[in-house]
Amino acid sequence: YGCGVSGTLGGASAVGTAQYHPQGDGTFSESVFTAQLNGVGICSYSLVKGTGLYNIKPNGVGLAQFEYSLQEGSASSCPSTFSSHLSFVCSGEDANTCDLATLDPGVLLSGTCKKQSK
Repeated sequence: YGCGVSGTLGGASAVGTAQYHPQGDGTFSESVFTAQLNGVGICSYSLVKGTGLYNIKPNGVGLAQFEYSLQEGSASSCPSTFSSHLSFVCSGEDANTCDLATLDPGVLLSGTCKKQSK
C-alpha cells in the first residue's frame, strides 16, 4: 500500500508518504515513512524489524502498530524513533483503498492508502 499522510508529528506540521507491505499473517515485511516536518526538515523512517503488527476484521476495520527508526540522510532535528498505532478502514474490491488515522499523542496523522501492484 502507498499512502499520502498529513497532520502533526512531535508538534510539527507534517506532510508525507508511507508504504506498507502486509504479509497476510498479521505482520508487515516492510514499512517506510518519509515526511516534511515544518521547522525540522525531511525525516525518513523505516520499520524496526519485528514491530509491525496488524489485525483486520472481515468488515475491513483494523488496527496496526509500528516502531520506526530514523534513517541516514534525514534532517538532524528529526525525532530518532517513534511508535505509531493506527486505526484503518479498507474498502473496495480486494481492500484496495484504506483510510487511516494515528491513535498516539504527539503523532496526529491521517491519510488514504491505495493497494500497489509490483
